[in-house]
Amino acid sequence: MSGSVPKAMEKGDIRRIQQDWADAAKRARSAGFDIVYVYGGHTFLPMQFLSPFYNRRTDEYGGSLENRARFWLETLEAVRDAVGDDCAIATRISVDELTPATVEVEEALGFVGLADHLVDLWDVNVSSIVEWSRTRAARASTPRATRCSGRGACAGSRRSLWWASRASPTPTSWSRS
Repeated sequence: MSGSVPKAMEKGDIRRIQQDWADAAKRARSAGFDIVYVYGGHTFLPMQFLSPFYNRRTDEYGGSLENRARFWLETLEAVRDAVGDDCAIATRISVDELTPATVEVEEALGFVGLADHLVDLWDVNVSSIVEWSRTRAARASTPRATRCSGRGACAGSRRSLWWASRASPTPTSWSRS
């Protein structure tokens, strides 16, 4: 540990990071990529804003689901503005990670509803690497895997679910429907 203590992002910090994402998307498009990610899975920054465990803000970026989703939504909008229709936009969201910092399925579906018009491909990860350390019997008995199947995880989306997985030795994959 470095001993450094993180600080809450100020609005200028937020705008800079969102612009960095848009600039990176432009570079990817210029390099010939067909798809860009606004990656939010596994406690990456968009997920930290979405998660009530991490997000303790009292401004327009904290509190309600709509407010906690604001950073991710604004970032998706900035990326869409940057690449237009030249690139598809994908986003990964992790749900039911079996940790206190998780975003539950119901809130994830709420976010999908808010962001669906900006996302071309949903990449949904159910569970986490924490599950790898559990016994096979414990994994098999986890009800979260059943209620978070690929199609259920994006039930609020108009988009096809391209791929979803469980972080376990026996992943579940869904092909484009």
